[in-house]
Parts: sequence; structure tokens; C-alpha cells
Amino acid sequence: MQTLGDPSDTTLPPQTIDPKAKNYMLYRGGTLHFTKLYMPNAEMLVVDMNQESPFDFDNPNYTRQLIAGYSKTLPSFGLEVWMPDAYSLPGVVAARGHH
Repeated sequence: MQTLGDPSDTTLPPQTIDPKAKNYMLYRGGTLHFTKLYMPNAEMLVVDMNQESPFDFDNPNYTRQLIAGYSKTLPSFGLEVWMPDAYSLPGVVAARGHH
């Protein structure tokens, strides 16, 4: 399930969301399986590296965004992933139609 809303709507304690993050996708609970990672009882924050524009996430080509970004393991053993906008990567036709 994906829920869109304001950070104040989340049931997570505020300290688990990086205060610099405005454009992000937050996954909590359930199981995530992507690339070689399998995360039961998931806790993953995917953050736009460019906080000045909407997050351009390209689901079919997200691995290129993942490789171009960086991640860190949280004290809770969750994962925080920072990704560039898809349109900023060469060779990817992004969700917003940029090249």
C-alpha cells in the first residue's frame, strides 16, 4: 500500500524521518524485495537528492537512480536511500517526460 500525505500524518516517531527530507517515499511494515535486498518488516526512506523540485522516481528504471545515489543504515536497521531525479540521469526517459 502506498499512502501520500503530509509527514505529520505518519505514525512513525518524527526522529526516524531525516529532517532535511521534504520529497520522499516512506515504506514501513510489510516486505520489500528489490535488487538483492529482501526486507521483512520494512523501514525504508527513499529521499529525493534535489529537494527543490518534485521527486521524479522512475519505477521501471529505479536501479539507475539507486546506483547514482547513496544509502545508509539507520540505528533501527532500517534504510535511508537518497536518489537523484530520474530526468537528471543520462539515457533515462523519466516519469515527467524529461530526457
